[in-house]
Amino acid sequence: MLAVPAQALGQAPESPKPKRKPIVSKPVRLTPPPTKPKPVPSSGAAKTPKPPPKPALKVFPRKREKLNFIGGDRVILVGDGLIEQAQKHGYLEYRITVQNSGKKLYFHNIGWSGDTPAGIARDGLGTRQAGHEPANEGWLQLSRQIADIKPTVAIIGYGMASTLDGSTLEQFKSDYQRLVAHIKASAGKKNRMRLVFMTPIAHENLGGKLPSGEAHNAILEKYREAIGDMAKEHDAWFVDLYRYLKRRKGSTTPAMTVDGIHLTEYGYWVMAGATEFSFNWSPTNFRFGIMQDGTERGGGYGIKLGNISKTDSGVTMDGKFDGLPPYFGREEKGTLFTQQTAIGRIQILGLPEGRFTLAADGEEVLTAETREWSQGAYIDAGPDVEQAEKIRRLIREKNELYFHRTRPQNQAYLWGFRKHEQGNNFKEVPMFDPLIRQKEDEIFAVNKTVQRKYRLMPANEWEKNKPSET
Repeated sequence: MLAVPAQALGQAPESPKPKRKPIVSKPVRLTPPPTKPKPVPSSGAAKTPKPPPKPALKVFPRKREKLNFIGGDRVILVGDGLIEQAQKHGYLEYRITVQNSGKKLYFHNIGWSGDTPAGIARDGLGTRQAGHEPANEGWLQLSRQIADIKPTVAIIGYGMASTLDGSTLEQFKSDYQRLVAHIKASAGKKNRMRLVFMTPIAHENLGGKLPSGEAHNAILEKYREAIGDMAKEHDAWFVDLYRYLKRRKGSTTPAMTVDGIHLTEYGYWVMAGATEFSFNWSPTNFRFGIMQDGTERGGGYGIKLGNISKTDSGVTMDGKFDGLPPYFGREEKGTLFTQQTAIGRIQILGLPEGRFTLAADGEEVLTAETREWSQGAYIDAGPDVEQAEKIRRLIREKNELYFHRTRPQNQAYLWGFRKHEQGNNFKEVPMFDPLIRQKEDEIFAVNKTVQRKYRLMPANEWEKNKPSET
């Protein structure tokens, strides 16, 4: 409530004044005259007052329930460029796939750059000539795509494009609610519907001539909060990418974006990990140590070891990962990415000074000095990484086939207003379906962990006995 000055209310009539008592003089204590304030040394221009602190982001507790996928789930990924570009790297789909080994899942990425929950970017899927579509053509196409898929899991990633298209937050929330209602109405009947709501990422300040993103982030935070509130309303899993992917000032971690708002490959790798965390899943990286006496050190995770044998010159053991590793598919090794993206860490104590090579099933994993092994060597290679890369490659190939199946070029000629010219080519579109199923079968077949034989030996011994490269 605002305080109002009394004089603003007008002058009230004076009450009768009591008779004044006679003033009796009292001795006044003498004090020295006040000293002049000391001059403050000038420090140049006057300092600009600090702006008030930004209000803290609204907290959305992580959903306690683990997101369980069921064999046969049809997973739809729908959103703007955040979702569309995820299919090019495959990290998100890879993480979900390897966390659900033994379950056959079907992914349908229908993300579209520049899209909103109203489907405004999808006008081109219509049958009309450009400029002659009905006002809601984009929504009609989006809703039809969802109905055809009949999803049982929906991962929704809208918000970034909506902050840039001139519409209001209220319109965004209204369109988002309509989208969620349609997804629920279109859900497959075999498995119960599970919803995942992702926020847009923060606008990253990359410096230089690019915008700082400060003003844009103030808007994005409102969209983040709206999505979080709707996630709570619909009992959805909430993936707070705005908070999880936002780098702190002065951070030494690699940039997440190429231009402030579009993720790099590394950004998508981090996004996949943030999603995994939001689903209440344990990561599939690993760590273990072998003590000087050959026993396994306590506190390890992510791998089951057996038949450990340690000598003065090395170690042999069997090992099987709990899940295929969350690797990052960079080409260069030994860069600043190593520690952030390593699939695991191995510590071996009691080795003599020298260089030692770890091999898995006869394939080199890492060669390092004794000191590195004793401190805990970071692992980012080996047959399990190759297996993981094969799965991600198959995912990307499958995604490309699905993209061309659902968004073929020259749509006007295939089913649009010019189909009378080349409409006979429409029959080729369904020919993608068996190719997509083949990739899905291959992914399912490879998605399993394997028990391997590990051996740590002096590097010169490995050089003498390693398999020849053919």
